[in-house]
Amino acid sequence: MNEYNWRKEREQYKVPFRKEQEVAARQEGSTPPAPQPSQPSIQPQQVITPPSKGGIWKVAGIVVIFALLGGIGIPKIINHGKVKADNDSESGIQDATGKHSGGGGKPKPHLASTRKSVSDSAMMLADVGEKYKHAVGVVIFWEKNSEGNVKKGDVGTVWAFAPDKFATNAHVAYGLKDSAQNSIQKMVAQKFVEKIERLEKDNVHTDNKTKADATKSKTVSAQSNRVSMKSDESDSPSDVEDATAKENAKIAKTLKAYQEKVGDEVMSRQMDETKEYVLKHVIPDMGCTILINQSDMSLPVISVQVHPKYEAAKDVFTQDVAILTVGTKVNTYFPIADMENLYNLKSGMPVGFLGFPSERLSGLGDNENYNIDAPIATMQTGIITAVTDFYFKDAGVSGNYCIRHNLPLTGGASGSPIFNTKGQVVALLNGSNMLRVPNFDKKGNPIFDADGKIKRIRYPNAAMVGFGVRVDLLDGVNNAAIPIKKWLQEK
Repeated sequence: MNEYNWRKEREQYKVPFRKEQEVAARQEGSTPPAPQPSQPSIQPQQVITPPSKGGIWKVAGIVVIFALLGGIGIPKIINHGKVKADNDSESGIQDATGKHSGGGGKPKPHLASTRKSVSDSAMMLADVGEKYKHAVGVVIFWEKNSEGNVKKGDVGTVWAFAPDKFATNAHVAYGLKDSAQNSIQKMVAQKFVEKIERLEKDNVHTDNKTKADATKSKTVSAQSNRVSMKSDESDSPSDVEDATAKENAKIAKTLKAYQEKVGDEVMSRQMDETKEYVLKHVIPDMGCTILINQSDMSLPVISVQVHPKYEAAKDVFTQDVAILTVGTKVNTYFPIADMENLYNLKSGMPVGFLGFPSERLSGLGDNENYNIDAPIATMQTGIITAVTDFYFKDAGVSGNYCIRHNLPLTGGASGSPIFNTKGQVVALLNGSNMLRVPNFDKKGNPIFDADGKIKRIRYPNAAMVGFGVRVDLLDGVNNAAIPIKKWLQEK
Protein backbone atom coordinates (compact mmCIF):
# COMPACT_ATOMS: atom_id res chain seq x y z
CA MET A 1 0.00 0.00 0.00
CA ASN A 2 1.45 3.40 -1.05
CA GLU A 3 2.17 5.98 1.69
CA TYR A 4 0.39 9.27 1.48
CA ASN A 5 2.78 12.16 0.44
CA TRP A 6 1.49 15.16 2.36
CA ARG A 7 4.31 17.51 1.20
CA LYS A 8 3.33 17.04 -2.41
CA GLU A 9 -0.31 17.67 -1.60
CA ARG A 10 0.60 20.88 0.22
CA GLU A 11 2.44 22.27 -2.84
CA GLN A 12 -0.73 21.74 -4.90
CA TYR A 13 -2.59 24.03 -2.54
CA LYS A 14 0.14 26.67 -2.46
CA VAL A 15 0.36 27.29 -6.22
CA PRO A 16 -3.19 28.52 -6.77
CA PHE A 17 -2.84 30.75 -3.77
CA ARG A 18 0.27 32.47 -5.21
CA LYS A 19 -1.35 32.87 -8.61
CA GLU A 20 -4.26 34.69 -6.97
CA GLN A 21 -1.77 37.10 -5.37
CA GLU A 22 -0.19 37.90 -8.73
CA VAL A 23 -3.54 38.53 -10.39
CA ALA A 24 -4.58 40.86 -7.62
CA ALA A 25 -1.32 42.78 -7.85
CA ARG A 26 -1.67 43.31 -11.63
CA GLN A 27 -5.16 44.64 -11.20
CA GLU A 28 -3.88 47.20 -8.70
CA GLY A 29 -0.99 48.20 -11.02
CA SER A 30 1.78 47.17 -8.72
CA THR A 31 4.54 44.70 -9.02
CA PRO A 32 3.87 41.43 -7.29
CA PRO A 33 6.25 40.67 -4.49
CA ALA A 34 9.20 38.54 -5.37
CA PRO A 35 9.05 35.08 -4.01
CA GLN A 36 11.12 34.71 -0.88
CA PRO A 37 13.44 31.82 -0.36
CA SER A 38 12.00 29.08 1.66
CA GLN A 39 12.83 29.63 5.33
CA PRO A 40 11.17 29.21 8.68
CA SER A 41 8.59 31.92 9.39
CA ILE A 42 7.38 33.17 12.70
CA GLN A 43 3.93 33.80 11.18
CA PRO A 44 1.64 30.80 11.27
CA GLN A 45 0.54 29.59 7.90
CA GLN A 46 -2.89 28.32 7.10
CA VAL A 47 -2.57 24.65 6.60
CA ILE A 48 -5.54 22.86 5.16
CA THR A 49 -5.31 19.31 6.28
CA PRO A 50 -6.79 16.98 3.74
CA PRO A 51 -9.11 14.35 4.97
CA SER A 52 -7.31 11.23 5.96
CA LYS A 53 -8.23 7.98 4.43
CA GLY A 54 -11.41 6.68 5.93
CA GLY A 55 -12.57 10.14 7.08
CA ILE A 56 -15.95 9.76 5.43
CA TRP A 57 -16.53 6.59 7.38
CA LYS A 58 -15.66 8.38 10.62
CA VAL A 59 -18.23 11.07 9.87
CA ALA A 60 -20.79 8.41 9.07
CA GLY A 61 -19.99 6.69 12.35
CA ILE A 62 -20.59 9.89 14.30
CA VAL A 63 -23.93 10.32 12.58
CA VAL A 64 -24.90 6.77 13.53
CA ILE A 65 -23.93 7.40 17.15
CA PHE A 66 -26.09 10.53 17.22
CA ALA A 67 -28.98 8.57 15.80
CA LEU A 68 -28.59 5.85 18.43
CA LEU A 69 -28.43 8.34 21.26
CA GLY A 70 -31.58 10.09 20.06
CA GLY A 71 -29.93 12.85 18.09
CA ILE A 72 -31.11 15.45 20.58
CA GLY A 73 -27.97 17.52 20.95
CA ILE A 74 -28.42 19.90 18.06
CA PRO A 75 -32.20 20.31 18.41
CA LYS A 76 -31.76 21.09 22.10
CA ILE A 77 -29.20 23.77 21.32
CA ILE A 78 -31.43 25.24 18.63
CA ASN A 79 -34.53 25.18 20.84
CA HIS A 80 -32.66 26.58 23.80
CA GLY A 81 -31.45 29.43 21.67
CA LYS A 82 -34.97 30.03 20.38
CA VAL A 83 -36.51 30.02 23.88
CA LYS A 84 -33.78 32.31 25.13
CA ALA A 85 -34.32 34.67 22.22
CA ASP A 86 -38.08 34.66 22.86
CA ASN A 87 -37.59 35.39 26.54
CA ASP A 88 -35.12 38.13 25.74
CA SER A 89 -37.54 39.77 23.34
CA GLU A 90 -40.38 39.62 25.91
CA SER A 91 -38.54 40.70 29.01
CA GLY A 92 -35.92 42.98 27.45
CA ILE A 93 -32.11 42.71 27.65
CA GLN A 94 -29.66 45.46 28.42
CA ASP A 95 -27.03 46.15 25.79
CA ALA A 96 -23.55 47.58 26.35
CA THR A 97 -24.99 51.06 26.90
CA GLY A 98 -27.30 49.86 29.65
CA LYS A 99 -30.47 50.31 27.59
CA HIS A 100 -33.06 47.68 27.01
CA SER A 101 -32.81 46.17 23.57
CA GLY A 102 -36.34 44.86 23.46
CA GLY A 103 -39.51 44.07 25.36
CA GLY A 104 -39.58 46.78 27.96
CA GLY A 105 -41.71 44.75 30.42
CA LYS A 106 -40.64 43.16 33.67
CA PRO A 107 -38.98 39.75 33.38
CA LYS A 108 -41.50 36.96 33.88
CA PRO A 109 -40.87 34.46 36.67
CA HIS A 110 -39.09 31.35 35.53
CA LEU A 111 -41.67 28.99 37.12
CA ALA A 112 -44.75 30.69 35.67
CA SER A 113 -45.05 28.41 32.67
CA THR A 114 -43.98 25.33 34.63
CA ARG A 115 -46.70 25.76 37.26
CA LYS A 116 -49.38 25.71 34.57
CA SER A 117 -48.60 22.15 33.57
CA VAL A 118 -50.69 19.25 34.78
CA SER A 119 -47.68 17.59 36.36
CA ASP A 120 -47.36 20.53 38.76
CA SER A 121 -51.01 20.56 39.85
CA ALA A 122 -50.10 19.03 43.21
CA MET A 123 -47.63 21.85 43.88
CA MET A 124 -50.22 24.43 42.81
CA LEU A 125 -52.78 22.92 45.19
CA ALA A 126 -50.19 22.90 47.96
CA ASP A 127 -49.59 26.60 47.35
CA VAL A 128 -53.34 27.21 47.67
CA GLY A 129 -53.43 25.33 50.96
CA GLU A 130 -50.57 27.40 52.31
CA LYS A 131 -52.03 30.69 51.11
CA TYR A 132 -55.46 30.11 52.65
CA LYS A 133 -54.49 28.06 55.72
CA HIS A 134 -55.90 30.73 58.04
CA ALA A 135 -59.25 30.70 56.22
CA VAL A 136 -60.08 27.22 57.57
CA GLY A 137 -61.16 26.26 61.07
CA VAL A 138 -62.89 23.63 63.18
CA VAL A 139 -66.22 24.53 64.80
CA ILE A 140 -66.80 23.27 68.33
CA PHE A 141 -69.75 23.16 70.70
CA TRP A 142 -69.10 24.10 74.33
CA GLU A 143 -71.11 24.26 77.51
CA LYS A 144 -70.37 25.72 80.95
CA ASN A 145 -71.99 24.34 84.08
CA SER A 146 -72.91 26.20 87.25
CA GLU A 147 -69.49 25.47 88.73
CA GLY A 148 -67.71 27.15 85.83
CA ASN A 149 -66.43 23.94 84.25
CA VAL A 150 -66.35 23.95 80.45
CA LYS A 151 -66.92 20.89 78.28
CA LYS A 152 -66.34 21.09 74.54
CA GLY A 153 -66.37 18.87 71.48
CA ASP A 154 -65.54 19.30 67.80
CA VAL A 155 -68.24 18.94 65.17
CA GLY A 156 -66.89 19.74 61.69
CA THR A 157 -64.89 21.97 59.35
CA VAL A 158 -65.76 25.53 58.32
CA TRP A 159 -64.09 28.00 55.95
CA ALA A 160 -64.28 31.74 55.48
CA PHE A 161 -65.58 33.27 52.25
CA ALA A 162 -66.04 36.77 53.70
CA PRO A 163 -64.53 38.59 56.69
CA ASP A 164 -67.39 37.52 59.00
CA LYS A 165 -68.96 34.60 57.09
CA PHE A 166 -67.99 30.94 57.28
CA ALA A 167 -69.46 28.21 55.09
CA THR A 168 -70.07 24.61 56.14
CA ASN A 169 -72.59 21.80 55.69
CA ALA A 170 -76.15 22.03 56.93
CA HIS A 171 -75.63 18.72 58.69
CA VAL A 172 -72.68 20.28 60.56
CA ALA A 173 -74.97 23.09 61.76
CA TYR A 174 -77.47 20.48 62.88
CA GLY A 175 -74.61 18.57 64.48
CA LEU A 176 -74.04 21.58 66.72
CA LYS A 177 -77.73 21.56 67.62
CA ASP A 178 -77.68 17.80 68.26
CA SER A 179 -74.66 18.13 70.56
CA ALA A 180 -76.48 20.76 72.60
CA GLN A 181 -79.78 18.86 72.64
CA ASN A 182 -78.13 15.61 73.69
CA SER A 183 -76.40 17.36 76.55
CA ILE A 184 -79.60 19.15 77.62
CA GLN A 185 -81.77 16.04 77.38
CA LYS A 186 -79.28 13.96 79.30
CA MET A 187 -79.11 16.49 82.12
CA VAL A 188 -82.89 16.98 82.15
CA ALA A 189 -83.41 13.22 82.37
CA GLN A 190 -80.94 12.90 85.23
CA LYS A 191 -82.54 15.76 87.17
CA PHE A 192 -86.01 14.41 86.48
CA VAL A 193 -85.10 10.98 87.82
CA GLU A 194 -83.63 12.64 90.91
CA LYS A 195 -86.90 14.54 91.27
CA ILE A 196 -88.92 11.31 91.04
CA GLU A 197 -86.81 9.66 93.71
CA ARG A 198 -87.08 12.75 95.91
CA LEU A 199 -90.88 12.76 95.56
CA GLU A 200 -91.04 9.13 96.54
CA LYS A 201 -88.87 9.85 99.56
CA ASP A 202 -91.01 12.83 100.58
CA ASN A 203 -94.18 10.76 100.31
CA VAL A 204 -92.75 8.21 102.70
CA HIS A 205 -91.95 10.81 105.36
CA THR A 206 -95.33 12.62 105.10
CA ASP A 207 -97.39 9.47 105.67
CA ASN A 208 -98.92 9.20 109.18
CA LYS A 209 -97.95 6.55 111.67
CA THR A 210 -101.08 4.53 111.08
CA LYS A 211 -99.92 3.89 107.56
CA ALA A 212 -96.25 3.42 108.49
CA ASP A 213 -96.23 -0.30 107.94
CA ALA A 214 -98.02 0.01 104.61
CA THR A 215 -95.79 2.85 103.53
CA LYS A 216 -92.73 0.93 104.58
CA SER A 217 -93.94 -2.04 102.60
CA LYS A 218 -94.50 0.14 99.55
CA THR A 219 -91.07 1.70 99.95
CA VAL A 220 -89.43 -1.71 100.18
CA SER A 221 -91.44 -2.80 97.18
CA ALA A 222 -90.34 0.28 95.22
CA GLN A 223 -86.74 -0.34 96.22
CA SER A 224 -87.01 -3.97 95.25
CA ASN A 225 -88.47 -2.91 91.91
CA ARG A 226 -85.48 -0.67 91.32
CA VAL A 227 -83.13 -3.45 92.36
CA SER A 228 -84.90 -5.92 90.12
CA MET A 229 -84.72 -3.42 87.26
CA LYS A 230 -80.99 -3.20 87.78
CA SER A 231 -80.80 -6.96 87.98
CA ASP A 232 -82.72 -7.29 84.74
CA GLU A 233 -80.25 -4.93 83.10
CA SER A 234 -77.38 -7.01 84.39
CA ASP A 235 -78.83 -10.02 82.64
CA SER A 236 -79.71 -8.10 79.50
CA PRO A 237 -77.35 -7.49 76.55
CA SER A 238 -77.12 -3.83 77.59
CA ASP A 239 -75.01 -4.78 80.60
CA VAL A 240 -71.61 -4.23 79.02
CA GLU A 241 -68.56 -2.21 79.91
CA ASP A 242 -70.07 0.80 78.18
CA ALA A 243 -71.19 2.60 81.35
CA THR A 244 -72.81 5.46 79.45
CA ALA A 245 -75.11 3.18 77.48
CA LYS A 246 -76.01 1.31 80.65
CA GLU A 247 -76.89 4.46 82.54
CA ASN A 248 -78.92 5.83 79.63
CA ALA A 249 -80.91 2.62 79.44
CA LYS A 250 -81.67 2.79 83.15
CA ILE A 251 -82.85 6.41 82.95
CA ALA A 252 -85.01 5.67 79.91
CA LYS A 253 -86.72 2.79 81.67
CA THR A 254 -87.41 4.86 84.80
CA LEU A 255 -88.89 7.72 82.77
CA LYS A 256 -91.10 5.36 80.82
CA ALA A 257 -92.47 3.85 84.01
CA TYR A 258 -93.21 7.29 85.46
CA GLN A 259 -94.90 8.42 82.23
CA GLU A 260 -97.25 5.42 82.35
CA LYS A 261 -98.08 6.32 85.95
CA VAL A 262 -98.83 10.07 85.59
CA GLY A 263 -99.81 10.34 81.92
CA ASP A 264 -98.39 12.20 78.92
CA GLU A 265 -99.70 15.67 79.79
CA VAL A 266 -98.28 15.75 83.32
CA MET A 267 -95.04 14.21 82.14
CA SER A 268 -94.60 16.82 79.37
CA ARG A 269 -95.30 19.73 81.74
CA GLN A 270 -92.89 18.49 84.38
CA MET A 271 -90.17 17.82 81.81
CA ASP A 272 -90.47 21.40 80.50
CA GLU A 273 -90.14 22.70 84.05
CA THR A 274 -87.07 20.57 84.57
CA LYS A 275 -85.53 21.77 81.30
CA GLU A 276 -86.07 25.39 82.31
CA TYR A 277 -84.35 24.67 85.62
CA VAL A 278 -81.42 22.97 83.88
CA LEU A 279 -80.82 25.83 81.44
CA LYS A 280 -80.98 28.36 84.24
CA HIS A 281 -79.05 26.64 87.01
CA VAL A 282 -77.22 23.58 85.69
CA ILE A 283 -76.01 24.61 82.22
CA PRO A 284 -76.34 28.39 82.34
CA ASP A 285 -74.21 29.01 79.27
CA MET A 286 -73.44 27.29 75.95
CA GLY A 287 -72.32 28.30 72.49
CA CYS A 288 -70.13 27.59 69.48
CA THR A 289 -66.63 28.73 68.61
CA ILE A 290 -64.46 28.48 65.50
CA LEU A 291 -60.80 27.66 66.11
CA ILE A 292 -58.67 28.84 63.17
CA ASN A 293 -56.11 26.49 61.64
CA GLN A 294 -52.50 27.07 62.78
CA SER A 295 -53.50 30.14 64.73
CA ASP A 296 -54.50 31.22 68.22
CA MET A 297 -57.63 32.88 66.85
CA SER A 298 -60.92 31.85 68.47
CA LEU A 299 -64.04 33.28 66.83
CA PRO A 300 -67.44 33.24 68.57
CA VAL A 301 -70.35 32.17 66.37
CA ILE A 302 -73.28 34.56 66.75
CA SER A 303 -75.85 33.19 64.26
CA VAL A 304 -76.71 30.30 61.93
CA GLN A 305 -78.39 30.09 58.52
CA VAL A 306 -79.29 26.77 56.88
CA HIS A 307 -80.37 26.32 53.27
CA PRO A 308 -84.20 26.34 53.32
CA LYS A 309 -84.40 23.28 51.04
CA TYR A 310 -82.05 21.11 53.10
CA GLU A 311 -83.57 17.71 53.89
CA ALA A 312 -81.69 15.68 56.49
CA ALA A 313 -83.48 12.50 55.43
CA LYS A 314 -81.75 12.61 52.06
CA ASP A 315 -78.33 12.39 53.70
CA VAL A 316 -75.72 13.95 51.38
CA PHE A 317 -77.94 14.22 48.30
CA THR A 318 -79.54 17.54 49.13
CA GLN A 319 -78.77 21.26 49.52
CA ASP A 320 -76.34 20.52 52.34
CA VAL A 321 -74.96 24.03 52.98
CA ALA A 322 -75.09 26.52 55.84
CA ILE A 323 -73.55 29.84 56.85
CA LEU A 324 -72.17 30.75 60.28
CA THR A 325 -71.70 34.41 61.13
CA VAL A 326 -68.92 35.27 63.58
CA GLY A 327 -68.42 38.22 65.86
CA THR A 328 -64.75 38.77 64.95
CA LYS A 329 -63.65 39.44 61.38
CA VAL A 330 -60.80 37.63 59.64
CA ASN A 331 -58.32 38.89 57.07
CA THR A 332 -57.96 35.69 55.03
CA TYR A 333 -60.83 34.09 53.15
CA PHE A 334 -61.29 31.92 50.06
CA PRO A 335 -62.51 33.22 46.70
CA ILE A 336 -65.52 31.39 45.29
CA ALA A 337 -65.34 30.12 41.72
CA ASP A 338 -67.45 32.03 39.20
CA MET A 339 -70.18 30.36 37.18
CA GLU A 340 -67.95 29.90 34.13
CA ASN A 341 -65.53 27.76 36.16
CA LEU A 342 -68.37 25.90 37.90
CA TYR A 343 -70.09 25.10 34.61
CA ASN A 344 -66.81 23.70 33.24
CA LEU A 345 -66.18 21.24 36.08
CA LYS A 346 -65.53 17.76 34.71
CA SER A 347 -64.04 14.39 35.55
CA GLY A 348 -60.29 14.31 35.94
CA MET A 349 -59.84 17.88 37.17
CA PRO A 350 -57.36 18.09 40.07
CA VAL A 351 -58.80 19.35 43.35
CA GLY A 352 -57.84 19.45 47.00
CA PHE A 353 -59.41 20.05 50.40
CA LEU A 354 -58.22 21.43 53.72
CA GLY A 355 -60.08 20.25 56.82
CA PHE A 356 -60.18 18.27 60.04
CA PRO A 357 -60.95 14.57 59.45
CA SER A 358 -60.86 12.69 62.77
CA GLU A 359 -63.35 9.81 62.97
CA ARG A 360 -61.64 6.44 63.62
CA LEU A 361 -58.20 7.96 63.15
CA SER A 362 -55.32 7.38 65.54
CA GLY A 363 -53.89 10.35 67.37
CA LEU A 364 -54.32 11.91 70.78
CA GLY A 365 -57.51 9.90 71.27
CA ASP A 366 -59.81 7.49 69.47
CA ASN A 367 -61.23 10.25 67.26
CA GLU A 368 -58.59 12.95 67.33
CA ASN A 369 -56.41 13.57 64.31
CA TYR A 370 -55.43 16.97 65.69
CA ASN A 371 -55.03 18.87 68.94
CA ILE A 372 -58.28 20.68 69.65
CA ASP A 373 -56.40 23.35 71.63
CA ALA A 374 -54.09 24.10 68.68
CA PRO A 375 -55.68 22.58 65.55
CA ILE A 376 -53.64 21.92 62.41
CA ALA A 377 -55.68 21.00 59.35
CA THR A 378 -55.09 18.01 57.10
CA MET A 379 -54.81 18.50 53.34
CA GLN A 380 -55.65 15.90 50.71
CA THR A 381 -55.55 16.05 46.90
CA GLY A 382 -57.33 14.07 44.21
CA ILE A 383 -59.57 14.54 41.20
CA ILE A 384 -63.21 15.06 40.37
CA THR A 385 -64.65 11.69 39.34
CA ALA A 386 -68.15 12.69 38.21
CA VAL A 387 -70.43 15.74 37.94
CA THR A 388 -74.16 14.96 38.16
CA ASP A 389 -77.35 15.95 39.90
CA PHE A 390 -78.40 14.35 43.20
CA TYR A 391 -79.88 11.41 41.31
CA PHE A 392 -76.60 10.70 39.48
CA LYS A 393 -78.03 11.95 36.17
CA ASP A 394 -76.76 14.65 33.85
CA ALA A 395 -79.13 17.53 34.49
CA GLY A 396 -77.05 20.08 32.61
CA VAL A 397 -74.81 22.76 34.05
CA SER A 398 -77.68 24.41 35.90
CA GLY A 399 -78.63 21.24 37.78
CA ASN A 400 -75.41 19.24 38.30
CA TYR A 401 -74.86 20.10 41.96
CA CYS A 402 -73.41 16.74 43.04
CA ILE A 403 -69.61 16.71 42.72
CA ARG A 404 -68.11 13.26 43.22
CA HIS A 405 -64.39 12.91 43.93
CA ASN A 406 -61.71 10.54 45.25
CA LEU A 407 -60.40 12.71 48.10
CA PRO A 408 -59.51 10.52 51.14
CA LEU A 409 -61.68 11.54 54.09
CA THR A 410 -63.60 10.50 57.18
CA GLY A 411 -65.90 12.11 59.75
CA GLY A 412 -64.82 15.59 60.79
CA ALA A 413 -63.95 16.67 57.24
CA SER A 414 -67.57 17.59 56.53
CA GLY A 415 -67.85 21.20 55.43
CA SER A 416 -64.29 21.41 54.08
CA PRO A 417 -63.67 23.58 51.00
CA ILE A 418 -62.91 21.68 47.78
CA PHE A 419 -60.75 24.02 45.70
CA ASN A 420 -59.11 23.98 42.26
CA THR A 421 -55.54 24.86 41.27
CA LYS A 422 -56.51 28.53 40.98
CA GLY A 423 -57.42 28.65 44.67
CA GLN A 424 -61.16 28.96 43.97
CA VAL A 425 -63.63 26.93 46.02
CA VAL A 426 -65.81 24.84 43.70
CA ALA A 427 -67.67 22.65 46.22
CA LEU A 428 -68.22 21.79 49.88
CA LEU A 429 -67.18 18.31 50.95
CA ASN A 430 -70.19 16.65 52.57
CA GLY A 431 -69.89 12.87 52.61
CA SER A 432 -68.37 9.59 51.55
CA ASN A 433 -69.22 5.92 51.23
CA MET A 434 -68.83 4.32 54.66
CA LEU A 435 -68.92 0.77 56.01
CA ARG A 436 -71.12 0.26 59.07
CA VAL A 437 -70.00 -2.62 61.27
CA PRO A 438 -71.26 -3.86 64.68
CA ASN A 439 -69.61 -2.35 67.73
CA PHE A 440 -68.11 -4.59 70.43
CA ASP A 441 -66.58 -3.97 73.82
CA LYS A 442 -63.09 -5.07 74.86
CA LYS A 443 -64.36 -8.53 75.81
CA GLY A 444 -65.95 -9.07 72.42
CA ASN A 445 -69.54 -8.54 73.58
CA PRO A 446 -71.84 -6.52 71.28
CA ILE A 447 -72.86 -3.07 72.49
CA PHE A 448 -76.58 -2.30 72.38
CA ASP A 449 -78.42 1.03 72.39
CA ALA A 450 -81.42 1.97 74.54
CA ASP A 451 -83.78 0.33 72.02
CA GLY A 452 -81.98 -2.98 72.25
CA LYS A 453 -80.36 -2.70 68.82
CA ILE A 454 -76.69 -3.38 68.22
CA LYS A 455 -74.73 -0.17 67.86
CA ARG A 456 -72.80 0.22 64.65
CA ILE A 457 -69.70 2.25 63.89
CA ARG A 458 -68.51 3.70 60.58
CA TYR A 459 -65.32 3.10 58.67
CA PRO A 460 -64.28 4.71 55.35
CA ASN A 461 -64.92 2.60 52.26
CA ALA A 462 -61.84 1.66 50.25
CA ALA A 463 -63.62 2.60 47.02
CA MET A 464 -62.82 6.25 47.85
CA VAL A 465 -65.90 7.70 46.22
CA GLY A 466 -66.76 10.88 48.09
CA PHE A 467 -69.37 13.56 47.62
CA GLY A 468 -69.51 17.33 47.53
CA VAL A 469 -72.14 19.96 46.79
CA ARG A 470 -71.41 22.72 44.30
CA VAL A 471 -70.50 25.94 46.03
CA ASP A 472 -73.09 28.16 44.31
CA LEU A 473 -75.77 26.52 46.49
CA LEU A 474 -74.65 29.07 49.08
CA ASP A 475 -76.51 31.67 47.02
CA GLY A 476 -79.76 30.04 48.17
CA VAL A 477 -79.03 30.59 51.86
CA ASN A 478 -81.05 33.79 52.08
CA ASN A 479 -83.30 33.04 55.05
CA ALA A 480 -83.16 34.93 58.34
CA ALA A 481 -80.23 34.21 60.64
CA ILE A 482 -81.00 32.45 63.94
CA PRO A 483 -79.08 33.52 67.06
CA ILE A 484 -76.73 30.74 68.10
CA LYS A 485 -78.14 30.20 71.60
CA LYS A 486 -81.68 29.93 70.25
CA TRP A 487 -80.46 27.52 67.56
CA LEU A 488 -78.82 25.28 70.16
CA GLN A 489 -81.52 25.25 72.81
CA GLU A 490 -84.64 24.87 70.66
CA LYS A 491 -85.51 21.57 69.03
